[in-house]
Amino acid sequence: MTSFENFGVREDLADGARMECGICWMVYDPAEGDETARIAAGTAFAALPEDWRCPNCDAPKSKFMSIEHGAREQPPCRSVHADPSAWGEMLAAAYRDISDRTMRELPIFNDALSVEAIGFRAHEGGIVGVMVTPWFMNLVVAATNAASQSFPGPGSNLRLRFPSGDFEFTVGEVAAVGAIASCSLLSSMFGFKDMASARATAEAALAALMSPANHLVSYPDAPHIGSIDRRHFLRGVLAKWRA
Repeated sequence: MTSFENFGVREDLADGARMECGICWMVYDPAEGDETARIAAGTAFAALPEDWRCPNCDAPKSKFMSIEHGAREQPPCRSVHADPSAWGEMLAAAYRDISDRTMRELPIFNDALSVEAIGFRAHEGGIVGVMVTPWFMNLVVAATNAASQSFPGPGSNLRLRFPSGDFEFTVGEVAAVGAIASCSLLSSMFGFKDMASARATAEAALAALMSPANHLVSYPDAPHIGSIDRRHFLRGVLAKWRA
């Protein structure tokens, strides 16, 4: 089973060790480097510049976790045709376990918040919703897409279409749930004073996600950006709700 070690660079970290972002689950693989930051293939995580940040959600190196390279225990098979609310709660339970085991003492943890699955629903043969935790807020979809094809491997990017447009997700793996695809909305949760405000913000993001693209004019603060960057539009909605 995949397990997570300490955040950041450890003394015993192997040069070839892959590191997974604790915010959006993007995987840094030394064998591939980071084309966005012009990091050459073969560069160990420990050798990355101190100001290097996650190319997907802009999280710092300190928010990355090492992934054990052992045999993986396959998670129980979960049908995406199951009740969406139940699937969301299953995912929330997995994050509560992560919260209790590895996150609670970290400085990115907002003690005023808890883990909650918001608005999980059926969409195009799959499941989509918002996962709120004390350290991030992500759009999440279940492990098969509308065409019922398997997701690519962890760390891969995946473009999915919604009524508001196309969004880029990062594939990750959560113990006891399996593969998920996440789109980072917020990687710092300290703007929320309580769960009520975080919940309202997540519901606003889902409403924006499911609104047709030609309805974007109803949100005057939305930036005029391309479809692949439409998550920035959702972040604009989030900022409006948090104000």
